[in-house]
Amino acid sequence: MDIVYIATPYKSGPDRAKFYADRASALHIMKGDIVFSPVSQNHNVADHMPNDVRTDNEVWLPQCLYWLAQCTLLHVVCDSDHQLEISEGCQEEIKFCEEHKIPIIKTYYHEL
Repeated sequence: MDIVYIATPYKSGPDRAKFYADRASALHIMKGDIVFSPVSQNHNVADHMPNDVRTDNEVWLPQCLYWLAQCTLLHVVCDSDHQLEISEGCQEEIKFCEEHKIPIIKTYYHEL
């Protein structure tokens, strides 16, 4: 059993990101893993925020890194390597895991 953090680029398509984050979360839960997916769990919270705040990394990154530090695995779910490269949030999450020796796996949307 792992404690899995699901990361996915959000700004490039919030609804699509949520769909695939939810799908990856469900697969891990069915395996018996414990899951934290900030997109799945905070997408509706962001609906109650002004547009300039709902995708602001300065607001969300401290939240995300706190929970990521509790995890044993980072699962990055993305549409393409390019999408991942331009996602500041995902890049910060990957960097955090590399620095803290947390294993990382990557899955493309079409593989889910």
